[in-house]
Amino acid sequence: MLLALQSYNSSTGNHKKLKSQWLNQNHRSATSLWPSFPNDNNSYVYLLGLFLEQRFTTGTEKHFQTSVEPLMFQAAVLLSQKLNITINGKRIAYHVESTSGRNVIEALDLTCRAIQEYKILGIVGPEYSSEAKTLASFGNRAGLPVIGYSTTEPELSDRNSYKTFYRLSASDVFIAEALLKLFKQYLWNSINIIYQGDSYGQGGLHALDEAFGNEVKISRSIRFDLFTERIDNLKRQLEESPSRIVIVMAAGNVTTKIIRQSLEVGEVMAPSFLWILTASNSLVDIPNDQNVNQLVGMLMLRQVSPQAFNQLTETNLLNESLNIWEEIDPRSFQESSSKVDIFALYAFDAAWLLILALQQLCQRNSTNCLSFENTSNCFKARLTAQEDFHKILQTITFIGLTGRVQFHSNTTDRIDDTGVYYIIDNIQPSRMSTNKFQIVEVLQLNGSLQYNTYNSTTAWVTTGNIIRWPGQRNEIPTDYALLRGKTLNITIYISPPFFMQSAFPNIQGKYLYEGYIHELLLLLKDKMEFNYSYSVASNETSYDELIECVENRKCEIVMADLAETATRLAKVDFSTSIYDNALRLVV
Repeated sequence: MLLALQSYNSSTGNHKKLKSQWLNQNHRSATSLWPSFPNDNNSYVYLLGLFLEQRFTTGTEKHFQTSVEPLMFQAAVLLSQKLNITINGKRIAYHVESTSGRNVIEALDLTCRAIQEYKILGIVGPEYSSEAKTLASFGNRAGLPVIGYSTTEPELSDRNSYKTFYRLSASDVFIAEALLKLFKQYLWNSINIIYQGDSYGQGGLHALDEAFGNEVKISRSIRFDLFTERIDNLKRQLEESPSRIVIVMAAGNVTTKIIRQSLEVGEVMAPSFLWILTASNSLVDIPNDQNVNQLVGMLMLRQVSPQAFNQLTETNLLNESLNIWEEIDPRSFQESSSKVDIFALYAFDAAWLLILALQQLCQRNSTNCLSFENTSNCFKARLTAQEDFHKILQTITFIGLTGRVQFHSNTTDRIDDTGVYYIIDNIQPSRMSTNKFQIVEVLQLNGSLQYNTYNSTTAWVTTGNIIRWPGQRNEIPTDYALLRGKTLNITIYISPPFFMQSAFPNIQGKYLYEGYIHELLLLLKDKMEFNYSYSVASNETSYDELIECVENRKCEIVMADLAETATRLAKVDFSTSIYDNALRLVV
């Protein structure tokens, strides 16, 4: 690391000369201004970057947007060249491939080809946990390090299962802990969780369940099918849930599809429900001119760099890498440099970790530090110095763009005193147009969730901006459904003294009602500010028929002297008992 730091003060002239060398290479990629490198193992040591193919849709057209993560990965490698970092006299080069995020065989095939053609010595990526688990298992076999820059599934923390995997991004355990602190702060006790139907979504659901325990009840777990790209009976599932808060545990592109379906269904977002997203990049493809009222109030949780909280990070490395990006591709720099989020910084640190570890490895053992056995057969390929390589990866420490980077042999997660930092954004009406929305930072986690002790005493504090809750209200919503302003159609059963009806209507043509249930409803109406109308069941109606009326959704609510039995509980929900009755047989 000292070698890299001592080489920073290069002159502007040398920087321009280096740029000229890059831009004049004959082996430049046809689809990018960034240089590509020939297959030349005598001159280069290669790192493989696997990144998600980024696209979004506008109307019926598909467009590609710049993904920042691969650019920061490439910038790290080019920075090592600028600093004249070599491995056994060879310069470090990259080979970048795009994956779909859903096809693990495709990701494995790309990796196998890279081993055969380039003899890669490390992998950064892929983005999704589903692909990362397969590649991490393959890495176990080949001894090849796989560095995760965005994978968050808790299962990937297991060092016994993933011996050559290293994760820079925080697992979903930290997201769950951050959300629990939010719920405690606002006294919310229930939740609906929409999760994507794969191991990543199920892992996130499990993390939330473990963190919430008995403090927050998960009222509904709703699965988004990745094959049909739909949720069955979404509206009914949310309407029947007693909770009015929804957490979406899904990747950004999947979250976008969930939001689209919810907007189509209607009445499952604002103002009736508060939505909390764990993927902050999911509103790219949502037209906001027609959906403002349903989106306003939404909260989006995102992890941010420790630098935003004035924590120690390597700003020199960051500035140098951004300069490289700007000189090679000024247009994409202008368009996307503001999108350098925590995961892009992780991608840089992942590459830098491999560069520094390879440098140390070959300083200790220059004979076979770069040798790869059986590269002609992907599944028999073995990194010769894998044992020494991973010992270095598990003991090396340096200050990167995301703070101190350090690992050990007990877990794949990084261990350091930097911690994990979160901010919550709020969807609010635009100040410029009533038909648009804007994203405003409203909360930040005061202090960090530590990697080794995530159950810390930190709390959410305001950034100074007011939160606009669903319905564009300023008051904090409850986690349960409110009846204020609603009108209930209540089915009642004549059963003195609980409910009685006059034999004849009065001069206005209305029947008079009295009894315990009627008086209770008058009190509830006054306290809870709802309206109601009566539907009186005929005298021939049995109690079981009243249960079936609710079960078949022909009746909204029934109030009567109904006994709560196990059979009936399996069909409908009961309120807390309003009258205790007992039957005794005396002999």
